[in-house]
Amino acid sequence: MRFLSLLGLSAFLASLGSARPHEIVIAGDRMALQGDIVFSAGNARQRELYRCGPEGEGLKRLTRHGSLCVSPAVRAGTIAYTSYRSGWPDVYVQSLSGGPGRPILQVPGTSSGAALSPTGERLALVLSRHGNPELYLTNTRGSGLKQLTRTYGLEASPAWAPDGQRLVYVASEGHSPQLYILSASGGKPSLVPTGKSFCADPSWSPDGRRLAFAVFGGGVSRIAVFSFADRQTRLLASTSGCESPAWGNNSRHLAAVRRGDVVLIDSRSDSLRTLVAGRGATSLDWGW
Repeated sequence: MRFLSLLGLSAFLASLGSARPHEIVIAGDRMALQGDIVFSAGNARQRELYRCGPEGEGLKRLTRHGSLCVSPAVRAGTIAYTSYRSGWPDVYVQSLSGGPGRPILQVPGTSSGAALSPTGERLALVLSRHGNPELYLTNTRGSGLKQLTRTYGLEASPAWAPDGQRLVYVASEGHSPQLYILSASGGKPSLVPTGKSFCADPSWSPDGRRLAFAVFGGGVSRIAVFSFADRQTRLLASTSGCESPAWGNNSRHLAAVRRGDVVLIDSRSDSLRTLVAGRGATSLDWGW
């Protein structure tokens, strides 16, 4: 494990006796990794959802749709995702502990990017029910549908702020995809000044201080982190080929997909290691 190299073997073994589950002590810095990573994996014809712990342990299959299950979102013990079980992209929810999923929204057009609010009670998602993909809110029963955006561009990949009052999402308003922030009650969105030309897959850190997102350029994707404090973007050099970042509960570590593998990224030391290999993973979320 690369990020344990700073410890002597004896110090590492001693730390195991006092650390709680999923908690690792590194050079005096206690980093509690908690929750479940849920990811979509398989091939072009069939993708199912799986879960594992933050160290890659306890791998378990969650869905058996025999179709494409993609774009999972996890909060408060609930998973939301898009399934093509009916032949169309429908939004499903189910318990993180397992059991059958249920469709909550079946509307004309495409349904994608479902993101659960911090309490797990509301969903932000993108629907093209009137032609153009727009951002909507609904509850986990599929009722109370509310349209938030009305644009000529394309909206995608919403993610909630930890306060449950704002959303960050991707939009292309006559230019390359950029990040925007919008109140969950609607209004005018504001551009996030990332300084990057092609942004995707945003994730808001639990402490509210940073955004992680994928940056595409030169045929390669990488993970970048935007700080609200200094309004600067830092590109993580170790993350070549990574996309779909999701913050862990400690606002330091990220899970991401890298060429079909699930990886763990330390955003402070800019280091990376593989958690689950060879599954053909394409998208994920980290629930805590």
